[in-house]
Amino acid sequence: MTFVCVNTDASEDSTLDMSNVIAVCSKLSEDEYCGLVVVKSTLHPGTMDKINSKHPSLRLAYMPEFLREKDAVEWFADPDRIVISGGQEDMEIALSCFDWVPDSIPRLRMKSP
Repeated sequence: MTFVCVNTDASEDSTLDMSNVIAVCSKLSEDEYCGLVVVKSTLHPGTMDKINSKHPSLRLAYMPEFLREKDAVEWFADPDRIVISGGQEDMEIALSCFDWVPDSIPRLRMKSP
């Protein structure tokens, strides 16, 4: 399993620059990576669909990085929920990395088209 956690800062025209995420996914596809790819970086809606269409051999799941306005380290250490989308089996595999999070914290599985 690979977690893609790269910056998606605003570009000069103030739009979200997702080129780092796209470049990593392209490289993984080019190298014929066959494990699960969990994207944690901030993305525009529909970006995962575009990556999936361009690289259908990749097993992709999306787990948004920041779900509340807090420090990233604090959020990771004390999440109030975990959100994920992807294939059912892949979501369960990715969520297994968060077994240390108490069961009382909701795991929200979103439908993926």
